[in-house]
Amino acid sequence: SGLKWATCNVGADSIHHCGDYFAWGEVEPKETYTSENYKFADPEDEYVLTKYTVEDGATDFSWYDSEGNFIGDNKTVLDAEDDAAAVNMGGNWRMPTHYEYMELIEGCVWSETTINGMPGYEGKSKSNGNTIFFPLAEGIYTDREDAYYWAKTLGSYSWGAYNFNPYEEIDIENDIYAEDRYYGQSVRGVINN
Repeated sequence: SGLKWATCNVGADSIHHCGDYFAWGEVEPKETYTSENYKFADPEDEYVLTKYTVEDGATDFSWYDSEGNFIGDNKTVLDAEDDAAAVNMGGNWRMPTHYEYMELIEGCVWSETTINGMPGYEGKSKSNGNTIFFPLAEGIYTDREDAYYWAKTLGSYSWGAYNFNPYEEIDIENDIYAEDRYYGQSVRGVINN
């Protein structure tokens, strides 16, 4: 597809560093990641989102008027100003979509490895032999070592956004799914050639 992947995470200075964590749609790291301090949570009601809302049937109290008409924004892809890779890396860098993660998964042979003491997953391109490394990081919201990388696309419901979670046998069905948007996760940039 001509897509170029950054060699390291946003906020990292080498491939074996985890870099910064971001809530989905936020462009700066923070100390804690909760639904209460999420950028797009309504300050009067943390369960109501103010941006990136879709008609998902699970949020009938939030984005529907009194006649039952959907009044959300139907945005399913982050705007550039809400894209952590675009803001922090500049130029034409951006976060990948979940489809681009699918393409990466299918286009590589994956193996678990350690680089400079950091465990992670390495993908080796089936077409040109280039490699990409995703370090495992202790996430902000979990106590296990794992790797979670945001995609710039909303999941099938407003509170969830897609992420790539390389784990053991890497495949699309098990490693790309939606997580709560307020979680702190890693970001990897991409750019079109």
